[in-house]
Amino acid sequence: MNLKQMQKAIALAKSEVELGDLPTDEFDGFGLKGFKPVECTVEQVAQLIRYQARFFNGAWDEEAISEIVSCRRAFQMEDESTFKKACALLQRCYNDTADEKLGQEIGKFLRKHEPETIHGTR
Repeated sequence: MNLKQMQKAIALAKSEVELGDLPTDEFDGFGLKGFKPVECTVEQVAQLIRYQARFFNGAWDEEAISEIVSCRRAFQMEDESTFKKACALLQRCYNDTADEKLGQEIGKFLRKHEPETIHGTR
């Protein structure tokens, strides 16, 4: 989750918008080392913020919000995880293609957008 998406989640959490009963169980332990990123929506993160940072009197615990913001990489929006899946597929194509020019183009793309996923050389 990028900072702009997190700001949207904070604004949504602090608004009067009814979020219903969105699932937030997958966030359990989000601040712990080794927590695996979860695919979620901005609305689910807003619900988490309400649960973690809203006092009974309606005031907000800004420190709790800051902790959630600092862990925002644990929350992947659907488009982020889809991009990572596409890069993993491209990595497989990069490893398996016999077309040297295509392999170089794939490698260039992966080095630019997902440098940690590129394995092997051409």
